[in-house]
Amino acid sequence: MWLQRFLSTYKMHLLIVFIATFIWIHVKTEMDYELVHHVKILPKNVNPEYIITNNYTDNIPVLFKGKGKSLLAIHNTVVELLVDLNQTTEKKFFSNLKLKSIRIYPPLVNITPVEFIEKDTLQFYQDHLRYKKIPVEYQLELKTSPGFTLVGPLEFFPKDITVTGPASLLNEINSVKTETLSLINLENDISGNLELVNSYPGRVVLIPKTIEYKANIQTLGEKILDDIPVQVLNIPANVKASLIPSTLSLKIIGGVDIISDIQRKDIVASIDFQQFKSSNVTALPAIIKIPEDITLADIYPETFQIKIK
Repeated sequence: MWLQRFLSTYKMHLLIVFIATFIWIHVKTEMDYELVHHVKILPKNVNPEYIITNNYTDNIPVLFKGKGKSLLAIHNTVVELLVDLNQTTEKKFFSNLKLKSIRIYPPLVNITPVEFIEKDTLQFYQDHLRYKKIPVEYQLELKTSPGFTLVGPLEFFPKDITVTGPASLLNEINSVKTETLSLINLENDISGNLELVNSYPGRVVLIPKTIEYKANIQTLGEKILDDIPVQVLNIPANVKASLIPSTLSLKIIGGVDIISDIQRKDIVASIDFQQFKSSNVTALPAIIKIPEDITLADIYPETFQIKIK
C-alpha cells in the first residue's frame, strides 16, 4: 500500500530522474576515451614446410581510443593481431607488429588502435615440419573375476599412430603411451577408448588422439579328452617301434566357448625316438601341442615306454 502511495506521489520525479540518467549515459558514452585491451596474436602465411617452435607471446596490450560505448563493446568481440610471416624459411627471426593489422570481429565503429604498450616486435623460432609413424605403448591392466578368463590377446586399434611436429623434436620421440587404466572383476566382453598422452602439447600433434581396445572375457571351463594317439617320431628305417600305451588322456582349461570346439584331432602328442635312444631312460613324457588360449591341466599317463621289435 505504501509503495503505491510513494509511486503516485513521486512518479513524475522518478521519470525525470530516469530520463536525466539516460541522457547523461548517452552523452558520456559518446565522448572519447582511451582503453588498454589485450589483443590475441595470430601468425599467418607460415611456410607450410615449417612449424613455429617457440612459445611466443600469444597476446599483447594495445592502447585503443574511441567512443565510450564502442570501448565498452570491445570486451564482447574477438580482437586479433595478424602477424604476416611471409612464408619465411629462416629458423630465427623478428617480426614487426603493425596496428593496421588488428582485426575486430564483429567490427566496431569509432574505435582506433593507437599504440603498442610493451613492444612492437615479436621473435619467432621455427623448424622443419615432419611426420613420423610411432608405436603405441598400451597401459591397460585387466583382471577377471574368479571363474572367468581372458581369451586371446587384448586387442588394440591402431597399433601405430602418426605424430607431426618439428623435426628436431620428432627425432626424440620413438613411441607414445596411453593413459593408465586398470579394470578388475571382469565377467563380460569389454571395449572402449584410451587417450594418448601427448608429452609435448602445443608442439606436436598426435593422429589419432585416442585408440580403441577390446577383450574377449569368457567363463572358465574344463574338458577331458581321451584316446589321443601318441606318435613316435624319427624312427630309423630299419627299426620297428611302438609305444606302451599308445594313447593318452588329458584335461584342458579355458574359455567355455573355446574348449567346446576342441576335439582330439586338435591335440598333437609325440615322443622323439632319438631322444629315447640318447637319454638311457626306460620311459619318456610326451611332447604335447595344444591350440592357443587353452591351458593343459592333467595328463595320463605321464610317461611312455618304447618297445623295439
